[in-house]
Amino acid sequence: MIRRICIVSLCVIIACFSVAAQDGSKRLAIGVELLSTTGFGLELATPLHSKLNLRGGISMLPLPSFEISRIIELDQNMRSNLQQAFDLPQVQAALTPPLPNSVDKINTEIDLSAKLGLFNGKILLDFYPMESSGFHLTGGFYIGKKKLVNVEGTMREANVILDMLTVVRDESQKLGQNHDYINHPLIEGHDLTVGDLGKGIDAALSINTIKPYIGLGFGRTVPRRFFGASFELGAIFQGAPKITSDDQKIQKLIDDELGGITDILKKFSIYPVLSLKLHFGVF
Repeated sequence: MIRRICIVSLCVIIACFSVAAQDGSKRLAIGVELLSTTGFGLELATPLHSKLNLRGGISMLPLPSFEISRIIELDQNMRSNLQQAFDLPQVQAALTPPLPNSVDKINTEIDLSAKLGLFNGKILLDFYPMESSGFHLTGGFYIGKKKLVNVEGTMREANVILDMLTVVRDESQKLGQNHDYINHPLIEGHDLTVGDLGKGIDAALSINTIKPYIGLGFGRTVPRRFFGASFELGAIFQGAPKITSDDQKIQKLIDDELGGITDILKKFSIYPVLSLKLHFGVF
């Protein structure tokens, strides 16, 4: 996706060069985005008309990753069935540390790691209602990754639980009983097994790939002299962020366990833009 964004932005930049080259009185400018809610960035801009500028560029906002943990409730059927197996003396004797030998010692905590980052290409048009003023209206599109935040995680002691369930199965079978819960649901209300959680959780906070943008600004993106500055205030219409996963079992877990967060995220379908740029005329 990043490669596609760069290709689209490069095409706009090439178009800027082509337009600028057609008329020696027109100029090409490089814009450096220093302070912005969309991060640091670079732009190329050229006039299409005395009141209209074309801009293309990229912006990037690296954000820190964060870790969260959540304890998931063990399935009630699994709890009662395991307790019956734990009551067997042979099973108890075989469950040596670090394997849990009681239901209360089973650790169902899930560790999640979220990696955040904004990377966008952009295609924008600036309209200057008055040629003598730097005030302008801007419209266009930001083009970015669908996955705004990547979320990865795993059950902290999935391997320990799997080893425990294997011992329970093997020892109970020696006694002529069948306590094979390896492929049974581990979490209340879900079809997820310990094997599913051991493979890991892969999800993302998703938004629209193509995001309309409107804004207003002060200052010329193609300065009349060598140097200029501009300030811009606008909004990116990114769509309501959603936590999604390609695994339907994981998606159901997300919907049930993180539904409150999803409801909050729906309120952030518009991303505010505040931007300060420096512009340098090339020719």
